[in-house]
Amino acid sequence: MQQVQLKLKSFDPLYINQLVSLFDEILYTLETPDSKEIFIPSKLKKITVIRSPHIHKKSRDQFQIKTYKRSLVLSFANINSLHAFIEICKNLHVVGVQIHISIKHQSGYNK
Repeated sequence: MQQVQLKLKSFDPLYINQLVSLFDEILYTLETPDSKEIFIPSKLKKITVIRSPHIHKKSRDQFQIKTYKRSLVLSFANINSLHAFIEICKNLHVVGVQIHISIKHQSGYNK
C-alpha cells in the first residue's frame, strides 16, 4: 500500500478548487477510491510601507497577502496506477498553484 500526500498552495482558492476537482476526475478514471482531503487554515501576511520616508512619516500604506493551503492524502493499492498518477502530475501544468508531492511506502513487514 502506497500513500501519496499532495500539498497544494495558492493565493486564490478557486485555483485550488479546480485542481482538486481535476484530481478527483483523474482518480475516478484510475479507480482509486481511497482519498482524503484536509483543509489547512489560510495565512494572512500584512506588510506596511511608508509612503514618503522624508516628510510625512505617518502616511503609510498597508498590503496583505492571503495564502490558501489544502492537503490531499491518496492511497494506491496498485503500483501501476501510482506510476500513472505521478506521470500525470508531472505533465500537469497548473498556473497559480504550487504542488508538493511526497510518497510513503508501507511494506508487508511491520514490527
